Amino acid sequence: MDFWNEQADQLEKALLDNAPALVLHYIRTASPEAVAALAGDALPASDNTRASVVATLAARLERSRVSMAAAT
Repeated sequence: MDFWNEQADQLEKALLDNAPALVLHYIRTASPEAVAALAGDALPASDNTRASVVATLAARLERSRVSMAAAT
């Protein structure tokens, strides 16, 4: 059991270290309803406004990801 807990801890750390990439993947692949369920009041009510906010966040995360990759 300790082995699996250690493996799970390593996976959790790796995923948390790459949280922006996970968010980017999620907002690109999840349904608008799933994103809204997680985001709650952070998302505007209007479909068009919500889509614009998600697109802006995706672009920001993508730029950040590219910048980080170029720095390594």
